[in-house]
Amino acid sequence: MAVDTLGHLLALPVTPVNEQERAQVKRLCQEILEVTPP
Repeated sequence: MAVDTLGHLLALPVTPVNEQERAQVKRLCQEILEVTPP
């Protein structure tokens, strides 16, 4: 889960039980960059 400084939800990835959550960090970072202004 990723939130901004005000607590607004930026991304909420759901991973399959057979995958490591830490392996999804790159995808989460990319999703955050897509929804936040430069």
